[in-house]
Amino acid sequence: MYAYAHDKALGAMVGMAVRPFNEERDNAGILESIEKHQATAMNLKGDGIVILVVDRDYPNPSAKWRKRFAEMRDNQRFARMLFAVATPAPQLHGVLTAINWMRPLSDKFEADSFLTFDAAVRWVEAKRGNRLPVIHRLYDEVQEKLGYPSSGGVRSRPPSSA
Repeated sequence: MYAYAHDKALGAMVGMAVRPFNEERDNAGILESIEKHQATAMNLKGDGIVILVVDRDYPNPSAKWRKRFAEMRDNQRFARMLFAVATPAPQLHGVLTAINWMRPLSDKFEADSFLTFDAAVRWVEAKRGNRLPVIHRLYDEVQEKLGYPSSGGVRSRPPSSA
């Protein structure tokens, strides 16, 4: 299952992939949400922010999906994209590394993976040079869409990511 929330003015998006999984639907949803996020953003001359929070048991994307995720970078519309994956799953960190080999990072597209959502937020804030409390609000919105209780500003992992 996948859900996301985004802030058009800031150009920030938080997505979350949790159980139950459906590779085709979830991965398509991730790509569609990133495309919609870029299409509706109001700050294309600034930084785009995408943080994906992924359950530790999320299946490794197939070669087809890794290729599509890599190709997504070719359609990047922001002046610079900051793309973070937050997951405790080591194999999913490796997937991002493989995608980076297919489409190397650049000044226009920066990506990294982290064990926690909070670590991903700290990376984005360090890159931007300012605090971004709206990202925590987006996280709470996504949790509510997925039926998890709001963290009330305290980032907690969804039950399936514990």
